[in-house]
Amino acid sequence: MNRINTFKDAIAYFESFILSSNQYTKNFRFLKLDRTYNLLKLLGNPHQEYPIIHITGTSGKGSTSMMAAAILQEAGYKVGLHTSPHLQKVTERYLINQQLMSNDVLIQYCNKLKKIIDWIIENDIENKPSYFEILVCLAFLYFADYHVDWAVIEVGMGGRFDSTNVCNSRVSVITNIGLDHTKVLGDTIKKIVTEKMMIIKPNTLAVTGVNQPSALKIVRDYAVSVNTKLLELNQDFSVNNYKLINDKNIFNYKNGKFSFDKLELSLCGQYQAYNASLAITTVLALKDPKINERIIRQALNQIYFPGRMEQLKLFGKNIIMDGAHNPMKMQALSNTLVKLFPKQKMPIFFCAKYDKDMTAMIKNLLPIASEFIITSFSALIDSGKNVMASKENIYKAIRKIDKNIKISKIDMQQIPDIIKSLKNDNIIITGSLYFIGEVRNVLRLSWHSHN
Repeated sequence: MNRINTFKDAIAYFESFILSSNQYTKNFRFLKLDRTYNLLKLLGNPHQEYPIIHITGTSGKGSTSMMAAAILQEAGYKVGLHTSPHLQKVTERYLINQQLMSNDVLIQYCNKLKKIIDWIIENDIENKPSYFEILVCLAFLYFADYHVDWAVIEVGMGGRFDSTNVCNSRVSVITNIGLDHTKVLGDTIKKIVTEKMMIIKPNTLAVTGVNQPSALKIVRDYAVSVNTKLLELNQDFSVNNYKLINDKNIFNYKNGKFSFDKLELSLCGQYQAYNASLAITTVLALKDPKINERIIRQALNQIYFPGRMEQLKLFGKNIIMDGAHNPMKMQALSNTLVKLFPKQKMPIFFCAKYDKDMTAMIKNLLPIASEFIITSFSALIDSGKNVMASKENIYKAIRKIDKNIKISKIDMQQIPDIIKSLKNDNIIITGSLYFIGEVRNVLRLSWHSHN
């Protein structure tokens, strides 16, 4: 076996397993759990060594995961957090008590996995794992080796056939349902919720913020069929008296005997208050005496999650970066910006994946846009290469809706100079999370670059 000695070589090895973008959409049958189960078995089934909270949803699953992990950590637990995709470095996917995996540790795990994967390729080619499957198994192994007390695992896409769905979670969370990844998950709310709800395990607990009556009924019926108690937003718990003060969310939370007034959340946006309510309900459902109001308040007040309504002061400007990569997220972003900056229009840097509903995303941005500054780049991501929409296609999508708004086409490397040249104090950077990651690279920001 050729040993991996550098971080760059480790990344290249992992990326050699990335499928073509067509394999996910043209051959849905490729999505199955057999390969993940097989690799985990050869690793000693590390995913069975600690309790897990499993979180899916069209929007908010990353933020909800981050908040649930933060509360558990504040309560004194050692918590592993798996999220995807990463913005800048693959090690962002593996946090233990908010600390990124180091480059050296990633190299060590790359070699551990490579030894087994080489054997699979030579002796059991049908079970050759994909890039995402390998990275998920790495998370389970890493958390087991470092003896976490809890792991919070964010789904990559969907639920039923997502590689993370090999875990036997104590609590499953479905944040909400919208139309995204429709080529894989289905083109209706009913089809998508049917995929996502399959993370719910028998005889456990589930929490949901799904609000469409028909979709909620499907989740309810499934929970009953597997004897799992379902806690519902606006039925079993609620958020009210929401206010946005000094870039912080202030809200009241109610859940049976629990009533927490004027909770402060460092993540901005009303939708983050709803995400927080899901996280709070999830950890309270554990009935752990270590988790109380004081712990919850402290955790929520110091959350930091790059690329999610992230505000930075750069070049004398207030920069807001948010990976609002589908229409649901973009509507939430737009609503928040209207509250933050009433009656203001701002320049918007925008780039999205080619398979997104750009028309709906752009329509949501137009009420707050003074101009669009668009770009594109070549990205190698979990599901293929060159998946970003071209500048020309983005331009056409905007012009189809608005014939007059100013549109500038730029290269990624021009972003710092363009920001400096703009006269506006507030600047928005949004679209794909991959775009946010590339922008952070261009601006030379690290994971911990925040005010």
